[in-house]
Parts: sequence; structure tokens; C-alpha cells
Amino acid sequence: MQFTDAKNVITALERRERKEHLIDELTAMYYEDTVNIRLQNIEDIYCSFDPASPETRGLEPNIEAYILEQLNHFSKKSRVQVNIMLPKITKYSEETVKMGFFNHFKTRAEEQLIINRKENKRWILNLIFGLIFLAICLISAHFFNLLTEQIPFMHVLGESFGIIGWVALWEPATYFLYGNREGIHKLTAYMRLHRAKVNIIEVDEIEI
Repeated sequence: MQFTDAKNVITALERRERKEHLIDELTAMYYEDTVNIRLQNIEDIYCSFDPASPETRGLEPNIEAYILEQLNHFSKKSRVQVNIMLPKITKYSEETVKMGFFNHFKTRAEEQLIINRKENKRWILNLIFGLIFLAICLISAHFFNLLTEQIPFMHVLGESFGIIGWVALWEPATYFLYGNREGIHKLTAYMRLHRAKVNIIEVDEIEI
């Protein structure tokens, strides 16, 4: 990704985060939804294949999937709180764990924003091509319909071209009506978790 593109993504993400922060301030006084994660070792929260430092290391995929699955059961207007329950932290400080959690979901949000933008550009181009193709099909259909009196079969060709033209717009229209919701939903989820309140709770023994 080029530097300019990266800067634009970060700027857009910060703008969205400021807007969401205002919503958080309004809803914080009402209620929070909590995700509890029980671990035997703090290392379990990180992806074992990621060689990065703890502050920038990715979360374990199963833990990320569990958090996102729990998020689906929460109200969209609630604040999110994540409790990480484990025995006494020895290797990493509490601040390091929190920073790693925040950075992980910030990175996920940036990646999802890039994906959403690329998908929108791709489907805008598909829509433009579809409209051009539809225009060609409708012109062709009109031409064939003019020849119907001389050649009856031309009416069938005219109707066929009209149908093919409208079918070409089916997928672009479906994406803009319904398909882009999934990308927006993922971005919103990552943003909520990036702003989530993270608590490290030490326990003597983890009940399985």
C-alpha cells in the first residue's frame, strides 16, 4: 500500500473513531456488555506464529473469532468491555497486554477499511460497465423490435437482449443494496473492539 493511501486510510479511520467516540460518551452512562476470556497463560492470547513484539503481535485466531461471535449477541449501542482472566501476569505488564489488544483491532479496522474501499471501487466499475452494456442491449432490442413486422423472430431477440441487459445489473445492484453491509458490519465490530475497555483480572485458579 502506498504512503498516500495509508495516510488516507488512517485519516478516515480517525474521523470515524471521533464520531464513534461521541456515541460512546452518550451510551457509557447506560450500560456495557462484557466478554470474559479465561486463559491459563498470557501467551495463549497471542498468535504463536507472529514474531512481532507483544505490543503489535496479533491475537490468537480462535480468541479473535470468539470475541467477534460474542459481539454479535450484544446491542449495537452498548459499550464493550473485555475481561481477560488468568493467573498472575509474570512476563508482560497489564499495559502491554492492553496495548497489544488495541493495536490488533486497530490494524484489523484499517485492513477492513481498505477492503471495503477496494470492493466499492470494483463494484462501481462493474455498475458502470453494466449500465453501458444495458444501454447497448436496449438499443439492440429496439432495433430488433423494429424488424419484427418483417421477421417475427426478431421480437424474441429483442426481448432476449432486454432481459440480458437487466440481468447484467443484478449483481452490482445486489451489492449496493445488501452486499456491502457485511464489510460495514466487520469494520464497525473492529472499531468497537479497538475502543473496548480491557481489564486484566488475576485469579488463583481458572475453572474449566
